Amino acid sequence: MDALSTTGCTIIGRVDKRDSQYFAKDLRDMVEPKDIMALEPYQMIARMGTEIVRMWSLPPPVQPPDADPSAIVEESRRRYCRPVSEIRRDIARRSRGDRGCFSPLNEVLDREGTQPTDFTYDEL
Repeated sequence: MDALSTTGCTIIGRVDKRDSQYFAKDLRDMVEPKDIMALEPYQMIARMGTEIVRMWSLPPPVQPPDADPSAIVEESRRRYCRPVSEIRRDIARRSRGDRGCFSPLNEVLDREGTQPTDFTYDEL
């Protein structure tokens, strides 16, 4: 908790009595511990520099009734997972110093799902 007090910005949601007393001391007597304990869901008190404000976040988005979390998991596995044997082989190869041209651990695909022949970038 001490680390939170040294930052320039602190955002506090509803906490228990002990924590609310701890945070209230850094809010320049503008907020009482009971106010922190009584915060509603999605409501917060923030200290940004010397300013103390009350703010609200949006609730989580409503999941569509036809949403299929397993489809997301499967797509993530398809994109990012590889057999353990491949990972161990790559780790062993890299630990021997055989880095080649620093090949990526995962295949790089473009937006169409194909491997690009050349990379492009914008200079800033």
